[in-house]
Amino acid sequence: MVKRSHQVLANVRTVFPLTLFPDSIVVDRTKISITYRSFFWSSRVISFQVEDVLNVSSSVGPLFGSLTIASRVMSTVDHFPVNFLWRSDAIFLKQLIQGHIIAKNNKLETDQLSQSEMVAMLCELGGDAES
Repeated sequence: MVKRSHQVLANVRTVFPLTLFPDSIVVDRTKISITYRSFFWSSRVISFQVEDVLNVSSSVGPLFGSLTIASRVMSTVDHFPVNFLWRSDAIFLKQLIQGHIIAKNNKLETDQLSQSEMVAMLCELGGDAES
């Protein structure tokens, strides 16, 4: 059960030429981890459970996009932005995380789903009406 809870559903990095030290977002079955890199071998990692995510929003242009995750975790910051993602990655992460929030809030059983089945179901749940 512990091994399965750490199964990665998505791992996305920011675009290298635009960010010298690429940030990353990792979504697994139970949590979301954002790693901000500021210099060689230095990073700041923020992790929170999917249940603690209040909202996820994306802003996309022709090539790039950004993602902002709002959390109820008590800290000095409650919004976590990640900029300079590829457009498709920003849209995919927004759908995946939004679907994850919906599944958790509605207590949908996802333990028996494979990784690919879970990603497909969560993206379907989190998809926008105009997508």
